[in-house]
Amino acid sequence: MSTRWSYAVMAVLLAGCGADGTQSGTDSGPADTGAVDTGVRPDVPAGDTGPADSGRTDTGPTDSGTTDSGTTDTGPADAGDLDSGVTDAGPADTGVTDAGPVDAGPMDSGPMDAGPVDAPSDASVPADVQSVGCAMPLGSITLPGTVAPINGITRGASTIASSSCQGNTGGPENVYRLTVTSTTGVIIDTDNPATTFDTVVSIRRTCGDVATSVACDDDGGSTPGNSSVVRTALAPGDYSVIVDGFSSNAGSYVLRARTYEVSANALCASATPLTAAAPVTAQDITRSGGPSTTCVTNGAGQLFYSFTLPANSQATIRATPTGTTPAWTPVVRALDSCAATTCVANATGGSGTVATLALANTSAVPRTFTLSVSATSATATGTFDLSAAVTTVVPTSVCDAATALVNGATAVTGNTTVGVARASRCSTTDTSNEVFYSVSVPAGQRVTVRAQPQSGGTWRPRVRAAVNCAATTCQGTPAVASVDGGEALLNLDNPTQLPRTLIVSVTSTTGTGGAFTLASTAAPLSPARTPYYTLSSITGACDDVASGATVAPTGGWDDDTTSAIAALPWTFQFFATPATHFSVASNGFAQLWPSMTGTPSDEFGNVTIPTAGVPNNFVAPFWDDLSPVNAATSLVRTLSIGVAPARRFVIEWTNWQSVSGASSERLTFQAKLFETTGEIELHYCTINPVNVRNTGSQATVGVEDSTGMRGNLVGFDFPGSVATATAFRLTPPAPAP
Repeated sequence: MSTRWSYAVMAVLLAGCGADGTQSGTDSGPADTGAVDTGVRPDVPAGDTGPADSGRTDTGPTDSGTTDSGTTDTGPADAGDLDSGVTDAGPADTGVTDAGPVDAGPMDSGPMDAGPVDAPSDASVPADVQSVGCAMPLGSITLPGTVAPINGITRGASTIASSSCQGNTGGPENVYRLTVTSTTGVIIDTDNPATTFDTVVSIRRTCGDVATSVACDDDGGSTPGNSSVVRTALAPGDYSVIVDGFSSNAGSYVLRARTYEVSANALCASATPLTAAAPVTAQDITRSGGPSTTCVTNGAGQLFYSFTLPANSQATIRATPTGTTPAWTPVVRALDSCAATTCVANATGGSGTVATLALANTSAVPRTFTLSVSATSATATGTFDLSAAVTTVVPTSVCDAATALVNGATAVTGNTTVGVARASRCSTTDTSNEVFYSVSVPAGQRVTVRAQPQSGGTWRPRVRAAVNCAATTCQGTPAVASVDGGEALLNLDNPTQLPRTLIVSVTSTTGTGGAFTLASTAAPLSPARTPYYTLSSITGACDDVASGATVAPTGGWDDDTTSAIAALPWTFQFFATPATHFSVASNGFAQLWPSMTGTPSDEFGNVTIPTAGVPNNFVAPFWDDLSPVNAATSLVRTLSIGVAPARRFVIEWTNWQSVSGASSERLTFQAKLFETTGEIELHYCTINPVNVRNTGSQATVGVEDSTGMRGNLVGFDFPGSVATATAFRLTPPAPAP
C-alpha cells in the first residue's frame, strides 16, 4: 500500500468517526447501499479557474461498499468511497458539512495507516511514540526558555547503556535533544502524578556514552518510587536528556524542563579563586550547580573554588553559614581537579554551624585543589563565607599526612600540642588537639596500639581509630588511660580475610596534652580463623537477570521475610557437601539445602562468621537489616546462565534499602554459584547513595557451612567493605588426590 493511499484511507476512517473538527451535525439516513461512485475525481485545489460548485453535500449515510480500485485522489479526502474517474478540473467544493448523524456501520476492514504516528490532540494524553534511542531524538528542548510539559511513553527494548546513578536501567529509553544557549541552572524532572513507572533521568554530552554524564537522578522527586529530578548548571552547548526505566520498567511520564539563575562559579571550570589573604563572602547556596558525584553524594548543588596550598604547608578551610539563624548544614569537599572521581578530603558541619576541612601539602612544590561547598539538603537556602588559614606542616599534625606505624617496631615519639582540633571526628567527647598515624591490621589478626605519656606527663591520652580521615564513626571503642600519666591501650581486630588500614589519632582528655610514645604490635586472633575457600578480589560485573524468575514469599517481600525452599537447577558443592535446594532472605543472604526439608531463617541481626547460631549454610553478599523500597520494584530474581556443565546460577536482590534508610536508597547485589568449579562470587551492581551503611558498616559479607563451625568472612561491620567496582571470588580447595 502506498503512503498516499494509506493517508486517504485514514482520512475516510476519521471522517466516519466524526474526526472532522468542523462538523456540526451527524447523518440521519441509513448506510448507503449503492455502488462505488463512478463520477469524476475530487477537485484539485490549484489551477481551476471555473466558479465554485454550487451543489449540496450528499446527505446520505456513509457508503458501505468496497474500497475504490482507481487511482488515489490528489485532492482532499472524500467522505465517500474513493473516486475512480478522472480528476475534476473545477474549483474546490463549497458545499455545507453533513448535518446527519455519525455512521453506525462497521469500521473499515482495510489495513492500518502506515503513515507517521498520530500527534495527540489532548496535551494530557501521553504522546503516541516509539522509543528510537540515540539514533533519533523524539524532540528538542531549548533553554533558557519556556518549555511546555512533554507527555511520553517508553516502550520496546533498552538500547542505551545504564545511567551513572543507577546501574540497573534495563527499561526502554526516550531521548530528547537539549540545547543550552547560555550558562544557566537547569531542572529537568518526571515529578508528576501522571508518571506511572520508576524513571531514571540523566543528561549527557554524548547520548550513548555514560562516561559523559553531567547529571543523573533516580527517585529524587516527591514520589521516589517513580519520579526523578535532575538539577545542575550547564554551559552553552548541545546535550541529550534520557528518560529511562529502573530494571525493565516502562510506561507513561510527564517531563518538565525549566531554569534557575546560577552563580558564575556554579560550574567547576569557572571556580572562584580563594586565598588565605582573600576570603570570599556572601556566597548564595541557592545559586549552586549540580550535586556531587564524588564523595558525600547526597545533598544540594555545589559552588566551586580554586585554592593553591604552598609546599610543606597545611590549611584549614572553613565554610561558615551566615545570615539570621541559618539552619542548613554545609559540606566542603576537596578534589585534585574538576575531572577527579574521588575526593581528597571532605567535612560536614552542623545545622547552621561551620564545616572545617583540613588539607596538607607535604611535597616540595605547591599543590592546587578544587574546593566545593554545598548543603546536605537539596532544598537548602542561605549564604556562607569561605576562608582559608595556612600554616607550616608539622609531622603528624594533619590526618592526610599521617605517619605510618610499623607493627612490632620501636615506639615512635609524638606530641599532642602540635596537633589540630578538628570539628569532625569519630568521637566528640573531647575537642583537644589530635595527632595522626596509620596502622595496618593484617587479615585474621589483632593489632594493639599503646599510647604512653612521657616521663613526668600528668595528662590522660585517648586513642581512636577510624577507617579514614573523613569518618565520623570510630572502629571499636576509643581507649582512654585510667589514671593521669597512664597508658591508653586500643585493640583493633580484623577477623576478615582482607587486610585493613586504619587511621589512629592520639589526643588528651583535658588540656593540650604533651609528649608521648606510641607503638603497635600484631598477633593472630584466638581462636585462629580457618577459612575453607580461597578469597580473591575481582572486577565487579553483574549479570543481566531481567529475564529470570522472580522469587518471593507467598505474601510478597516485607521486612524480615524469606522465600520457600526451591530446587537449584543442578547440584552445587557447598563446603564439599551437595546442595540441591535454596531459599532467599530479605536481609541479604541465601541458604543452601541438601533437600526440600529445612526452616529458612529471616535473621536481621548480622554476626561474624563462623557462628554456630542461625542462620547456617548460607551465602551472604550483604547480610544487613534490609527492607524493600516498595512492593513493585524491590525484587529477588534468579537465573541460570550458560550450558551444562559450565552454568552459573545467579541470585539478585534488586532495589533494596537498609531498614532505617531513605526511600531513595538503592542497593542491588548478586551471588553467583558456578557449576563446574564450585566457585562463589559476590557482586555489587548499585550502591546509592555511597555511605557508611550502604558500604558495609552494619553488614556481614561471606559464607558459612551447615554447622556454623567453618566459614569465610569477607567483611564485618566495616565501612567500605563493598563497592560496585570490586567483587569477591571464593574458590574451594582442590580435591584430594
